[in-house]
Amino acid sequence: MKPPVDQEPGYTLLTGATGLVGQYLMRDLLAAGVRLAVVVRPGRRDNARVRVERIMQHWESEAGHNLPRPVVMQGDTTHPDFGLSAEDLRWIEEHCNSMIQNAAILKFQSASRDQEPWLTNVEGTRHALALAEKAGIRDLHYMSTAYVCGNRFERILESDFDCQQNFRNDYERSKFEAEQLVRQNTAFDNITIYRPVAITGDSKTGYTSSYHGIYLYLRLIALYVPEQDRDVEGKLADPVQIPMHADSKRNGVTVDWVSQVFCHLFLDPDARGHTFHLASQTRFTNAELLNACFDYFDFKGAEFRAEGVAPDHKQPEFARKIFDSGLIYKQYESTDPVFDTTNLQKFAGHIACPPIDKQTIHRYLDYGIADQWGKSRPAAITVPDHSELLEAIGNWWIESGKSARGVKRCGIRITGPGGGDWTLQSERDELVVEAGLAGGCDAVLCFDATALRELEEFPAAVDAWLDKCVSRELMRRT
Repeated sequence: MKPPVDQEPGYTLLTGATGLVGQYLMRDLLAAGVRLAVVVRPGRRDNARVRVERIMQHWESEAGHNLPRPVVMQGDTTHPDFGLSAEDLRWIEEHCNSMIQNAAILKFQSASRDQEPWLTNVEGTRHALALAEKAGIRDLHYMSTAYVCGNRFERILESDFDCQQNFRNDYERSKFEAEQLVRQNTAFDNITIYRPVAITGDSKTGYTSSYHGIYLYLRLIALYVPEQDRDVEGKLADPVQIPMHADSKRNGVTVDWVSQVFCHLFLDPDARGHTFHLASQTRFTNAELLNACFDYFDFKGAEFRAEGVAPDHKQPEFARKIFDSGLIYKQYESTDPVFDTTNLQKFAGHIACPPIDKQTIHRYLDYGIADQWGKSRPAAITVPDHSELLEAIGNWWIESGKSARGVKRCGIRITGPGGGDWTLQSERDELVVEAGLAGGCDAVLCFDATALRELEEFPAAVDAWLDKCVSRELMRRT
């Protein structure tokens, strides 16, 4: 990834920030200095801000240091204008110069087109394009999927799109139609399309928040295999014949790599306007995946049978449950094609994709079991309110005469819990506070939320510090 940059003055509007990929994009883009705004739906228990704060505090606990925060807007991409208020729409128009349309739903079948995945994948993208055009955003980044290729067997080029292909499910078709909407739109100067193959968890920690794809098999094996009787050697042994080709190759990439590559491409102006297959140069086989699972549970006795060849003995009940439950992904067992990565290699070929090997699969199993396969309750979090700090800074700024000495707009960035970006502006000696760092700030002051909590006398103790910060910032900018 390139060194951190600070996009002055524009913000990037990100959708789908609470999904698995979105969580990583939010973390990595903010860490790279990108000014970010996110549109997030409220949850059943938490509003949009708390949902984002929970994600950011998770990343901080993992990183060991505080991180910036995005500007958070509560909305829903399935509604026109995302259901945002007039004030939020005005803010987007004034502050955002690029959009990442990342919101998507992975659902294979739908009863009708007024349900998912059509609502989020197609209508949500339609609403995103309309909002971007209305706000004057001219730089669009669209997260598609490699599987817009449909049910094809030949090598899939990054330049391929409409090849009159058939689709295996509604998810593929909905993403194809969404990408079609993107490609047909003429309101943008640049449209960059990213097509990841199947996305798995974090290569280092095993973290995931989405238990789709290979996690279905991992969960089923973790559920049924340990319950079986062990032999005299303490091993699980039962004659299981797996109805898959052992050497059939699968596409899969880790979510941390997808985010790393996306951020590198996003920060490279020369990458604008291209389509990228986010796919690994190497693929794993059915045998490598399932044998890694069986090794984890010290299970022996499984063998692969060619697809369509009936087992020569009665399958154990637990094996039948595993493979019958996995039929939803059977359509990918025989057609997971090779994806061309010419553009990817040109612009990001130096970023190696971590292999999905035995060690990685074991990390996924460790995490999934500890997380109860997504059913563990999240820990309670505290979202500090920094309004007192903002008011104190604003009053100090006005009363000390800084606003009368050329500092008309003062930007505030607080990293860590409850943090965010704000702009303080003096209008007739009245303090006006707005979300985000406005263009043309005369000074931008950065605070760490943890350090602020350690100040014994607040706000009096910060006066001298603020005076030094502003003086230093003005000297630097001069």
